[in-house]
Amino acid sequence: MATAKDLYKRCRRDPLFESVAVLKRPLRGPQPEMIKRIEKFVGAHAGGVMTILSARQTGKNEVSALLQARHLWRRQNAPEMRSWIRTAPTYIPQIVNSKKRLREILKLDTKNIVHHPLFRKARLTKEEGYIWRLKNASIEFISSGPHAQVVGATASECLDMDEAHKVVKAKFDEDFAPFTANTNAATLLWGVASDGHDTIEWYRKRNEELGRPELNLYYPCDVWAEVHPPYRAHVEDRVNKLGWDHPIMKTQYRLIPVSAEGRFLSDAHIRGLFDSEHERQLKPRPGTRYEALIDIAGGNEDVNPKNMMEGEEDTQTDSTVIWIYEVSTIVASNGLFPIIRIVNLKWITGADLPSQEREIKETLEYWKIGKVTIDSIGIGRQIGEAMEKVFGQGTVNKYTASAASVSADCFDLQARLNFSSIKMFRNDGSKEWAEFERQCGWTKYSSARGQMKLEKPESRKHIDMVKALTYVNQNCPAAGMDEIYSVESEPFHV
Repeated sequence: MATAKDLYKRCRRDPLFESVAVLKRPLRGPQPEMIKRIEKFVGAHAGGVMTILSARQTGKNEVSALLQARHLWRRQNAPEMRSWIRTAPTYIPQIVNSKKRLREILKLDTKNIVHHPLFRKARLTKEEGYIWRLKNASIEFISSGPHAQVVGATASECLDMDEAHKVVKAKFDEDFAPFTANTNAATLLWGVASDGHDTIEWYRKRNEELGRPELNLYYPCDVWAEVHPPYRAHVEDRVNKLGWDHPIMKTQYRLIPVSAEGRFLSDAHIRGLFDSEHERQLKPRPGTRYEALIDIAGGNEDVNPKNMMEGEEDTQTDSTVIWIYEVSTIVASNGLFPIIRIVNLKWITGADLPSQEREIKETLEYWKIGKVTIDSIGIGRQIGEAMEKVFGQGTVNKYTASAASVSADCFDLQARLNFSSIKMFRNDGSKEWAEFERQCGWTKYSSARGQMKLEKPESRKHIDMVKALTYVNQNCPAAGMDEIYSVESEPFHV
């Protein structure tokens, strides 16, 4: 008959047995392999950095919580303090979620008694609001955000960094690398692919150069889809909404880095956008509802360009752009994206502010616009407020973009174009049509820490028309897309 000592020994060497027989939370797919390889690396106390790329929503945080629980169990009677530091870019929700997962695995009650069977109802001590300690083993939860003050912490066992692809390498080198400098502790960098210039990618390449490929763990979505049908359905749903070539699918699921700066619209996007049969309309049709998107010339001139879509630009030759479109009752094959049929485009260059305001007002009145999003940053604020007074809040959306909303708008437009759900009117030989076609070809994007913004290739080329078209997300959000751009909660439970 197996003794308690036999049980402990088997759990120590076999995390899958522990998860099934003790915790009743079975590991799935590569998760047992991940834990074994990570514990072997951490236990060697040889320093170094292990990178762990695993597709979005595959239980990375729960695996990390299991590792933390096993650290507390295995190291609690160590002759000296053994610290495991867990970091995440944000306190809420990421650090809070890390604590919640560890609490669930430990079966911690309100008196901090651990009811995990292997701990024999030991009492956990919480110190300074961020340290969880069991005898001589501890977990410290700290932020890795850009403004976090973390100098002075020491990881004697492991530095465990969630969402490490969002951690600026300069900050990692200056603030976090010293955590293990005097202890030879292991460093774990968890995340997904990014722009190819992030901290994880740097260390992946470094491990290859050092002849240590075993320190690069790699689990794209197809690995998990093969072993877990609910996850396969989840991936298929994302593909149905976004398409395989969408940046979110490439980086977060297929784990393929995308260029830090490249063309915003692919050839396929452009072909689908201009492959249309309807003609330009010069006047509204009775009984048709029209909506509009307006980008104001020079509207971003008084804000930090790093937070906006175009970055540095020559606003003197900017143009005000007015897109007019109708929303079809027919939806795309995936059931998410309404069909946007662009019926007219106004391109106003060199007009003073009163002239712009007058023309915008006349255009909205003439087309009987049901809803309009107006870029209301900088000088656009005055026009947005003026239009709101005339047409009311229900019609006018005064849009003050942020880095997060800009990124969501960019991702949304690409997703719509993946399914050809936006259609430009046919070439009518106009200068507006020709300029839009040119802008589609030269508009670039850049990405950092999972967010996207538009970039111009040079000051003589403008991207006003493409920029204005991204506002369609503000005017006509696609059903069911909100969760794609929000922080995901890792439903792939162990």
